[in-house]
Amino acid sequence: MDVPLPPFDLHQLIIAAAKSDDLHPRAELMGVIADRTETGVRIRVVANAAHFDIPWPLIVRGIK
Repeated sequence: MDVPLPPFDLHQLIIAAAKSDDLHPRAELMGVIADRTETGVRIRVVANAAHFDIPWPLIVRGIK
């Protein structure tokens, strides 16, 4: 999927969503939304309504 963010920014967005509080489980940057879900983080690109899910095991591995 084409995400209009550099890899470093996307990584930081995923981490921000994973660490977000329960009242607002979301992070946003330049038209990309990262929602924390029960199974991981869902990345959505607002411009083309596309999305993909990243499971928790991959997220935890990337936070080290």
